Amino acid sequence: MHLLADGEIMRHLISLIVLVFSASIAQAGQWGLQIHTVSHHFHPRDFGTWNENNHGIALRYEHDQELSVQFGRYLNSYSAYDYKAYTNYAAIDYTPLHFKTISFGAYAGAGSGYDIPWFRDEGGKFVLDHVEERPLVLSGGLLARWNFGKFNITGRVNPGMAALEYGVTFK
Repeated sequence: MHLLADGEIMRHLISLIVLVFSASIAQAGQWGLQIHTVSHHFHPRDFGTWNENNHGIALRYEHDQELSVQFGRYLNSYSAYDYKAYTNYAAIDYTPLHFKTISFGAYAGAGSGYDIPWFRDEGGKFVLDHVEERPLVLSGGLLARWNFGKFNITGRVNPGMAALEYGVTFK
């Protein structure tokens, strides 16, 4: 049972992000780019293997040392064989814990493109059979960000996977 339809969830999330983003701009924070790289999944996929080369790019706005918002696109983990699945997403990062140049916290967001492809084996060649549509996926987890100068390395983890991205801030 859904409390809100997928479109309603996305509208509420976008409204929240726009609110945070608007407040961020008023505070004159910093813009940057994040490059998505790789992921690792903690459980096997029902069919085939996970795509763990999740190349993509995001625009990040850092309000301060603790709060940032990020909008981007990457090749997601459901990509397999000749099937390419891309995710467009929005996320909020909150990192209230700091140890020297490393920040720790959590993230939450929503993304599209996590439709589930199902393949069939045709004599050793896997062919796309059908796609189970999922218009919106909510996600969240823990993160650690190492900042050095205008560069950063960010690791994200949730119960199903871990991901790595690199970034640069325009100071």
